[in-house]
Amino acid sequence: MKKFYDKILFAVALLLLAGSLAYYFVGSPSGPAGSALGSKPTGPAYESVPAPEQTQAGSTDWPEVTPVDENPNRVYQVFTPPKIYWDPVAGVLTWDAPYINGGPKKPPFGLILTSVNRELFRIQFEAYFESDDGNFDHAIVQFFNHENRETIRGSVGDKFPAQDFEIVSFKVERKVIEREGSTEIFRYPTVVINDTRSGEQLTLTTAERLYVPDQFEVNMATTKPYPPETFTWTQVGDKKRFDDAEFTLVEFNFDNQSATVEKTPFATEDGTTPEPETKILYPVKTTPEPKPEEKTQPSTSKSDSAVAEGFESFFN
Repeated sequence: MKKFYDKILFAVALLLLAGSLAYYFVGSPSGPAGSALGSKPTGPAYESVPAPEQTQAGSTDWPEVTPVDENPNRVYQVFTPPKIYWDPVAGVLTWDAPYINGGPKKPPFGLILTSVNRELFRIQFEAYFESDDGNFDHAIVQFFNHENRETIRGSVGDKFPAQDFEIVSFKVERKVIEREGSTEIFRYPTVVINDTRSGEQLTLTTAERLYVPDQFEVNMATTKPYPPETFTWTQVGDKKRFDDAEFTLVEFNFDNQSATVEKTPFATEDGTTPEPETKILYPVKTTPEPKPEEKTQPSTSKSDSAVAEGFESFFN
């Protein structure tokens, strides 16, 4: 309780000190401000100065905008600088020039990449459990079936007719990797299975997943000036046609999550055919338009209890 009163007295003392200083510098006739206001002005009388006459400066011929170097896209204009972004595949800065000399702006590309997906093989190697005798043929190997969401365990030689595969062999290798003066040692397990559906032998590891060969999905979405639409390409060379251009999937990279798309515009009304445009696209997340009731949320004011708690915390 004593600390509580000490804080109150300290706050009152600060208020009295602030009031005294304000009165001395602002309100007191004998203070610095009061003495300055009470003195009579001195100096020569004010003389009016005539305003200078305005003269016409004339027009200025600005030089034509030229690229900074041999790159034609590296152009700087007032209020229209080039768009610069990092290309992680090429490892260079990529430039998109603004429109030049008052000409028409370059139309937007019109497509974005949302994701690049590959189809997982139905059986994936998850873990293993060594046997007491150290024989890899007696170790327990664990798999996961993505078709029926089921975990399977077995040893070398076991067959699983319901899962359409059998375990052929299993081993664990010891690998050593030298990196910047340090040595990394790890165990690399591999299991070979016989896929009875395709008749192929496949090697599975825990270090990376196994994907179905030549099975992938490149998910795309349109942007302005095209109406909203999503579609999927499943192989290189797939096309998407619009009224003014045709898009072609040139290639894709699953590791870098990128897709190279070529846009071929059609001939315009005057008979000219614009040059094709090729872009490397990277995934862009599309966010749905919020509902009208979600756009504006009323602000909630603090309750009286919250204000009281804040005041109480100041003195405790």
